[in-house]
Order: sequence, then C-alpha cells, then structure tokens
Amino acid sequence: MDKNIRLPDSIVNERLIENTKTIYDKQINKALYESLLDIKNINIQNQEYEKYLMEEFEKESIERKNKFAEFNLTMNRLIRFDREIQKAYEIIKPIIDLYCKQIVQYSELDKKAYEKVFDILSKKNINIKYTELLKTIIHCQ
Repeated sequence: MDKNIRLPDSIVNERLIENTKTIYDKQINKALYESLLDIKNINIQNQEYEKYLMEEFEKESIERKNKFAEFNLTMNRLIRFDREIQKAYEIIKPIIDLYCKQIVQYSELDKKAYEKVFDILSKKNINIKYTELLKTIIHCQ
C-alpha cells in the first residue's frame, strides 16, 4: 500500500527581487501606456467616423437611385417601341449609373450630343421634371 503514495515535492525557497526601476523607467512606462491608450481611442474614433461615412454614402446612393427610378422605368418601357429614344437612352444611361454610384457628380456632353438627346426627349413628350433632373447631371461643353 505504501508503494502507491507519491513522495512530496521538494521545497523551493523563492525570494522576490527588489524593484530596480528608476524613476525615469517608470515615467517612460507611464508615457508608453498613455500613448497606447491614446492610439486605441483614436482608432475607435476613426472606426466610428468610417462607419458614419459609409452609412452616408449608402444613404446618398439610395437617394440618387430613387430619384431616377421612375425615369429609368419609363425609359425602359419606351425604348422597346422607339429607336430614337433608345439611342438617346444609350447615351444617358451610363451617366445616370455613374451618378447613382457617386462616381461622378455631373457629366459633360459635346454640344451636338447634348442637343440631340434633349431634343429627342422633348419631342417624345417625356415629362419635363425628368429632363430638368437630367440637366442637373448632364451639362453641355
């Protein structure tokens, strides 16, 4: 029965070492700690600002898409029947898409293309509010 009992561990005496840090070491450690806290706080602020910017970007994109949703729907119906409108829409569709994705604020067309597009839209009795909306993002050179 005595063979199953383990012998006790040997006793170890430990002695704490005296703190040998100078006042300068303590000040440096304190400064490093405060700097790390500052960096952490700045990173948190930057992440919150980034999140805010992304939300505003998404909100603006949705707002722009909603502005042109009805126009795009109307034009998609009309291009099936009218080749002139289809040509005009092929010119302005990429501009609208870039505007909705916030890649451009406005676009410029040469005078001939600008007049052709808006002439076609006015001849086909496209709602004036749509042409005015288009004129805010499509300018003549």
